[in-house]
Amino acid sequence: MQTIEAHDIIDIIDPNARIGVGNACAEPQTLINTFIENGDRFENIEIYGMIHYWTERFVKHNLGERFKLKVFMVDRFSLEGIKNGYTEYIPCRYSEIPKLFLKGHICLDVALISVSPPNSNGNCSFGVSSDFTMAMAKSAKMVIAEVNYQMPWVWG
Repeated sequence: MQTIEAHDIIDIIDPNARIGVGNACAEPQTLINTFIENGDRFENIEIYGMIHYWTERFVKHNLGERFKLKVFMVDRFSLEGIKNGYTEYIPCRYSEIPKLFLKGHICLDVALISVSPPNSNGNCSFGVSSDFTMAMAKSAKMVIAEVNYQMPWVWG
């Protein structure tokens, strides 16, 4: 494990990477902001996930030329992306999403997630987002976790 700053992801992540982003409370806000602010440094990024809190900013910054969204649910902003060709809807039961990652149907270069602060043993928790975040983290070649000091420790 290595500690980095958010802006370091620009040099770490390949400009053509396949990235899984944590869902809801596991969405790493600082890392996403770094992507949006530095969108021109990437070429062909595929981002997998659910409805994200940042999709409106994604649309407003016109990142569809370099970033392709692959979503399991559609909101009004990803719907605009579908109409404009930079968002793809992946129909799947919510309970089946982890299998897509764990069985290699979706191969990730990077998982960007949010975790709780480490406990006294140095371990973090996925917190309240225990949906497919763990499956992404287990299957990705690299995991970049943003420590979220508001994420509670959840056992399991």
